[in-house]
Amino acid sequence: MGEVPTEVAQVAKWDKDEERQQNFPDAEVWMVDSVNEEHQYAKAEDLTVLPSTSSGFGKGRPVLKAAIPISTAGGAEPPRVVLRTVYDGQAHGEIKARGYGRCKTDPLYFQRMLQKHLTWICKERGPFISVTSRYEKAIRMAACFYARGFTGIKILVILTDGPSWNHKDQRIWHVESLVSELELRGHVYYENEYLIENEIPSGPIIGAFHWDSLFRRLRNFTVCEKNDYEANLAYARTEHAKTKRRQNNLRRKAKKQLLEGIPGLQDRKRARNFTRTLNMRRK
Repeated sequence: MGEVPTEVAQVAKWDKDEERQQNFPDAEVWMVDSVNEEHQYAKAEDLTVLPSTSSGFGKGRPVLKAAIPISTAGGAEPPRVVLRTVYDGQAHGEIKARGYGRCKTDPLYFQRMLQKHLTWICKERGPFISVTSRYEKAIRMAACFYARGFTGIKILVILTDGPSWNHKDQRIWHVESLVSELELRGHVYYENEYLIENEIPSGPIIGAFHWDSLFRRLRNFTVCEKNDYEANLAYARTEHAKTKRRQNNLRRKAKKQLLEGIPGLQDRKRARNFTRTLNMRRK
């Protein structure tokens, strides 16, 4: 069994939150949001030349330190076996990062890439793939995917060593260690989570547990904090209800936008409401 090598990298340390520029006058590097929001009343023919005093920014994320050392999970730290929960039709494949081939880790932006990856709602391309060393956590993810209607759910069993690995391009990071070294906010769901850069080679995948067989034996596994079958099903039902509410809200929003785009519809609504008010007063 080959040992996973440890690598020490130097990366920039950013402030974990947006700050006002006046609070960090000595900061030389800032990350700001430069995307302009579209306005419904903006017209290309009504452009205005602004004075130079209007340029600049008010808030952003400053670089606190140009370089601090962080270490990969090497030696005896990474577990020999990790797990990854996947499903059919998963974006960018089951064992490749969302930004595979387009996005590489950069010493300057490493922390921001990490924070965005750990934010589940963020859909930007990144160089990381999440795996876990806890079977219960992999089962929980499978239950979430099942409640959201995904098919072909399975848990891959992956060895973290062997000749198929190129640990220079496929480095392994321990999330809790990174959060501690970069002084970020910790969360319970960071426990037992590891990140792999770029992709997982197919060679170390030694097996898979399919959800169809796991669900039939769910009484034997811990999905919730309690080893309780009813709690497991309640958790899956809760996730399913959240998904349904989110879908219904999106449908209502789309319908509202469609109706608002029909000419004269708002005038007809006002006229109908006015007529109803008059009829109620007559009664």
